[in-house]
Amino acid sequence: MPVNLDAISDVTVLALGKALQGTTQQQQAHAANLANAETPGYRAQRVSFEEDLRQALAAPPERQAAALEALRPQVTVSPDAPLRRDGNNVDLEGELLAISEAGLRYRVVARLLGKKNQMIRQALGGSAQ
Repeated sequence: MPVNLDAISDVTVLALGKALQGTTQQQQAHAANLANAETPGYRAQRVSFEEDLRQALAAPPERQAAALEALRPQVTVSPDAPLRRDGNNVDLEGELLAISEAGLRYRVVARLLGKKNQMIRQALGGSAQ
């Protein structure tokens, strides 16, 4: 009998899901920054969620799930000074590094989520694959 894994959720699954959302938004912001590297007046976007995720996980156990559900990555405009006379503040090297790091974090979190789902399947007596 197939088991609906969506019905089995815990704080770990919620936290990993929020981390996937956050890193996805970071990748999208860095991609937009790279795409606009030559756009006059463009200000780089930044996405933060890590500290909010830490705070949600530090909440009392009975409030963690609600804190995680409420977590939304914050998109802001970089306060960094313009790098060029046209007002653009995109640092190409920094953005390339940041998008690579966000991609790596995404892959790690996705793998952890897959392992968690595999553990749930095994615990329910299903196949590990």
